Amino acid sequence: MAKKTVPSGGAALRILLGAVLLLLAAAGFHLGVNYLKYQTNLFQVREVRIVGNRYLRSETLQKMIQVKEGTPLFRVDRSRLAARILQNKYVRGVSVQVLLPATLLISVQERQPVLLLADGSLYMVDESGIILKKLPGMPVEGLPLVTGVTVEQLLANRTPLLQVLKLVEKIKEVDPELLNLVSEIHTGPDEWPVLYLVQGGARVELGGANYYQRLYLLSEFLHTQKARRQLKKIKRIDLTFNNKVIVEYKS
Repeated sequence: MAKKTVPSGGAALRILLGAVLLLLAAAGFHLGVNYLKYQTNLFQVREVRIVGNRYLRSETLQKMIQVKEGTPLFRVDRSRLAARILQNKYVRGVSVQVLLPATLLISVQERQPVLLLADGSLYMVDESGIILKKLPGMPVEGLPLVTGVTVEQLLANRTPLLQVLKLVEKIKEVDPELLNLVSEIHTGPDEWPVLYLVQGGARVELGGANYYQRLYLLSEFLHTQKARRQLKKIKRIDLTFNNKVIVEYKS
């Protein structure tokens, strides 16, 4: 059998001293890095860069950031700064990063409109149901207009708005192109959502159940050449009967 080699007392001492020296070197490196980060002028804020904002003005966000030039870069409380920016209701998410040697990078995720609402002014509604005034530059083309309710009514009872948002999601799942044909979604506290089409303004009655099946029927119907040619002549499309499309034409 091979004999195990046991380090002598001198060898063990050398190993111990080496480990201690490594720990001291690591501690010294850490102290040195901290000294450079917090005690010198090497890393100070020279630029605050904002990216991701399409509708919110950078000047508006700069006022919320409140970080002065010359502030030690690593002394900026990034969590508190992000929380301050999130107080702006148009901001859905934000990240704050340090770019050496002197830049603070603010990445902003804005709320995106999926619906519009006219109530004195024009309002946007995002996918979570947040209602805000539409900012300049926000798109309106291709977004359905919600009618039949006011902002005040929806703030008191969001059920009609949530029904509309669910309907929009189902339309996208069934046929994304179908949403481009819808100009208006009418709803109310005690009403099922009703669609109005872009060409000719035909009223589409879906009822209150089996949305998927009825939207499939509507999509198939509107994709036929005959329906496309006669769309401006159609007054009403009734889908409230199972597996039936009832069309009423204008006189």
